[in-house]
Amino acid sequence: MQLQKIHYNKPQLSVFATLARITIAIFGRGTGKTEGITALWVLYNMLAMARSVGGIIVPKYDGVEKIWAGIRKGFEKFGYFEN
Repeated sequence: MQLQKIHYNKPQLSVFATLARITIAIFGRGTGKTEGITALWVLYNMLAMARSVGGIIVPKYDGVEKIWAGIRKGFEKFGYFEN
C-alpha cells in the first residue's frame, strides 16, 4: 500500500487541534465538513474507544445517504474500505 499525502484546510485543522467533545462547525459549502471533519472525528472515536456506541444526527432522513457517502469517502482516504 502506497502512502499518500492528505491536505486539510484551515477550518479542518482548527477542529483537529481542539478535538472537543462537542463541535459545531458553521462553515460554508465545500469546506470538507463531512469527509474531512466528521469522517476523521468518527474514525478517531472508533479507534480510541473500541466497542463504544455512537450516533450521527441528520436534519432529514433524505440526507442520511449523502452524509454517509462523505464519511465513507473520508474513511477511504485513511485506508478503511467498506467490505
